[in-house]
Amino acid sequence: MHIHRLNKPLFELDVGHPARRFLESFVECRKKCVGRELDGVDQQWWSTTENQIKTFSSFAYEHLAFDIELDGWLSNSTELTDSERAALNAISHIESLMLECRETAQIDNNPVVVELVDLVLYTMELWKHCIRARVPER
Repeated sequence: MHIHRLNKPLFELDVGHPARRFLESFVECRKKCVGRELDGVDQQWWSTTENQIKTFSSFAYEHLAFDIELDGWLSNSTELTDSERAALNAISHIESLMLECRETAQIDNNPVVVELVDLVLYTMELWKHCIRARVPER
């Protein structure tokens, strides 16, 4: 994981800074969510968002297993960057998938996945806040 190296100046900010809060949450979320199927923890559900069967483990690899770089914060861009615009679209999609997953995990009495879903949703809220704190809506 190269998140700390890519965003080094942001990890030096105050612990309450929106960028640092998001990055720390993302690292924690990725560590807790990716690879959990190896521990026998997973959840399958029918996604109306994607019109197919999904699993939490495949979701985690697809949407959390990457190194993020907060380019807008690092470059002090005055506008949303392309990656920030893409992130806002992705966050909405991720939230929809996680709400579906949580509903099925609750029905299936899978509290471990419910807790992981809540962590993902919390991290997505921090990501949106991180982007909006940098370039407030006009």
